[in-house]
Amino acid sequence: MKKILSIFLLLAVISCGSDTGDVPKELFGIKLGAIFDFSKITRDSVDKFPIKQFTGANQFMGNGTHFYFEPLKESAYFPYKEEKKKSDDKFYQTNYRLYLLPVIPDSIKTMDELSSSKLDMEVALIEWSDKKKNREDAYFWVSDMCKTFSADIKTKPEILESYESKSYFCEFKKDNRMLKINNLMESIYFSLQYDKDFFDKKNEQVEEKIRKLKAKEILKK
Repeated sequence: MKKILSIFLLLAVISCGSDTGDVPKELFGIKLGAIFDFSKITRDSVDKFPIKQFTGANQFMGNGTHFYFEPLKESAYFPYKEEKKKSDDKFYQTNYRLYLLPVIPDSIKTMDELSSSKLDMEVALIEWSDKKKNREDAYFWVSDMCKTFSADIKTKPEILESYESKSYFCEFKKDNRMLKINNLMESIYFSLQYDKDFFDKKNEQVEEKIRKLKAKEILKK
């Protein structure tokens, strides 16, 4: 009975805001595709964003921003961990991450306007990660999670697994979103994100806008 109750509690944490039996539309209280004014988020204030605190951000390999945070609610299934290099670091990564795409309005006409503007950001990925003691533990954690959500989500998952290499990949897709559970060696990942085609389209639109602005700037000089 205790195990069954734990499974129901886990599904409630993840599926909040979604139709029963559907691929969730939000994770950890954050809706996929939500657009927020992140210029109002600081180390001391998160404005209306549904998190406890913002801890750090960085940008690499693309136009989006990796945003690290502490969740609003604690979860025994997804423990919160900080990755500080020094104990007194004010900005640092955590095992809770968002990937945000900038929303560039048509009113922006130059690169200077783009660089000086406080843009809204769209949530394209919500992810939790952790590390197990070894690859086998990671493999079985993903396998168990995949079976748990297979019992609740009507959509049949795509599964690629190999016990020999201790790798497990489980993915539920619906419309333009996917719930992804996988491991990479001893690291485990649990995320809700745009599917590849939809994400690529969104990213290409951002890239095209930026390059058009840059081309206009080059032609002026």
